[in-house]
Amino acid sequence: MKKVALVILTLACFSFVQAESWTIVSFGFGFSPDSITVQYGDTILFQLDSAFNAQEVNQATWMANDSTPVLGFRTSQGGGTVTGLSAGTHYYVSDSNAYMGMKGRIFVTPAPTVRFRKSADTIVESNLIVPVFVETNNTTNQPIQFMVSLQTSLTTASANLDFTFINRVFIKPPGLSVDTVFINVLDDQLIENDENIVLQFSNTSPNLEVTADSLYTLQILDNDTLSVSFVGAAFTYQESAGIVPVKVALSSPVAYDNSITVTLDTGNAEKGLDFICLDATTLNFPAYSIDTQIVWVELINDSLPEGVEQINFSLGNPIGGARLGISAYTIFIIDDDMVNEVPNDQWSVAVKLFPNPAHNEMTLQSEVPLENVRIFDATGRTLVQPFSIDKGNNRIDISSLAPGIYFLSSDFGANILRHRFIKNE
Repeated sequence: MKKVALVILTLACFSFVQAESWTIVSFGFGFSPDSITVQYGDTILFQLDSAFNAQEVNQATWMANDSTPVLGFRTSQGGGTVTGLSAGTHYYVSDSNAYMGMKGRIFVTPAPTVRFRKSADTIVESNLIVPVFVETNNTTNQPIQFMVSLQTSLTTASANLDFTFINRVFIKPPGLSVDTVFINVLDDQLIENDENIVLQFSNTSPNLEVTADSLYTLQILDNDTLSVSFVGAAFTYQESAGIVPVKVALSSPVAYDNSITVTLDTGNAEKGLDFICLDATTLNFPAYSIDTQIVWVELINDSLPEGVEQINFSLGNPIGGARLGISAYTIFIIDDDMVNEVPNDQWSVAVKLFPNPAHNEMTLQSEVPLENVRIFDATGRTLVQPFSIDKGNNRIDISSLAPGIYFLSSDFGANILRHRFIKNE
């Protein structure tokens, strides 16, 4: 409260420069007063006899008591009001009585001025404070006042998001001075077009002249780059993990919508048997979004002993100006089934299953007797109860199975023999 009270008291002690009105009358065949000094912006009121007027002339004409006019002020007979006089000396006469020496002079002091020392600056967006220099020349003997404020109609940057600026009031005594205001630029990490901040002078004293550099423009060049990327390049899951995520993220939020396509690529895991997901998924990132988008993959626990398998994905077709970051991603599937399994290509000589694909019946040809022969689907569900076969050709009825992909397995010592086959319609 003490600081506020001090400011109010200080302002009360100032008598700011204000535009004044001066009166010149006719007195006999002359003007009274015939010479006056006024401030820039003041008003002159001529109150004259109806036979006289006031006509501006140049100095030579004035000295010669002549009345040849120049481009300047002129009142009607009986006087009038004159405003907007420029700084300098203005000579005038009454054109009907100039030869008699009816003339006068008005001295107009230079106007107090304020300007920005520079009209523009350009910076690259980052967290920094930009100084703006203001030059004031108060040619009067009284204080002048003005405010440096934000020109909102010309400013394209967003206050409190791209920058902060507080309007500042100046009270300047007579003389020349330089002051500084500060623009606090914020690095918002948004992908944007180049923006600008414009400052102006406002709430000025009535006779304060704003010179050519009346606006200051700070142009901000955006240096943020946008990339869209998988969150990591790979992840490993147990086969029994169930539904797992493939995450995609933008490097930073932007002021417009973006999208990216996640595509399933070739891997040694088989879609429909080892996992379920779409071949391609488009992920949409709304404007200013900072959310991570996810493609969900369902892992199938098929109860079959298998090695490590892979599901591969790639990113493509970025829309919205984003470049690609990590564009390939792999899910590694670790098998949960701890049983020794002999791959097909290692036991196909001893055991053959044909025809493949088959319709209603298949032949299992074996060079040795086999135990615990069974048929199951990709989920591990047993569809044909275990049975045994002898050495030689054995006919197997599959007519009860629906069309699809199935597995036949059997015990062979400490190992499990497995063969994949297709049932046709």
